[in-house]
Amino acid sequence: MENNVDFKQLQHIYIDNNYYLIEPYLNFRSKFFGELSKKIREACKCTLLNANIALITLTNHILERLLKLALIKYDILQKDISGNEWNTAYTEADKAYSGLMLNDTINRCQTRGIITKDHKKFLQDKIRIQLRNGFSHAETDKILKDQEGKNITVYEKCSKTATGLSPIILNTKTYPELQSVSTHTFANDVALYYFDFVYQLIHHIELNLLALKKN
Repeated sequence: MENNVDFKQLQHIYIDNNYYLIEPYLNFRSKFFGELSKKIREACKCTLLNANIALITLTNHILERLLKLALIKYDILQKDISGNEWNTAYTEADKAYSGLMLNDTINRCQTRGIITKDHKKFLQDKIRIQLRNGFSHAETDKILKDQEGKNITVYEKCSKTATGLSPIILNTKTYPELQSVSTHTFANDVALYYFDFVYQLIHHIELNLLALKKN
């Protein structure tokens, strides 16, 4: 369909069909993570256009920035800061966390009570390996790790002069073109669920930080 329809027309078709999917995310408000609002709106645009690999990749970015921001805000809330001390405090916190790998930010967020042990396990076992590393590093073996490879038989001419066809067996997990089909199918199945998980995680973390601030 996409190859045969003018892109402007296709764009309108997607917007008409998918607008209901993004409505829950359009009124994002956050006391601690307001900077994520533009990225969330970009994610909504990906959803409108069925750009699901782009949605996963952008959600990876939102997740990593969220966890680093959470650690920064956590540190700031531990201090009694006033006047010109704010710049120094944020500079120190940013320096401490901005260069961390995702594995470290997940562990530190759980240690500080910013996320739960269940969140940590899901982020480490599922998100970090399959979605973050798989899509950000284009590692299809990680993306398709839960799928059984299927053998597909195709046929090609035995030679340029022959009239017969010779069978070739290709595996969906190893042959690049078939990997691509499987990767797009997987992305279509999980992208919005992943984005929603991270969206809900933002609010969970914010509640924890608000509780910390009250204490």
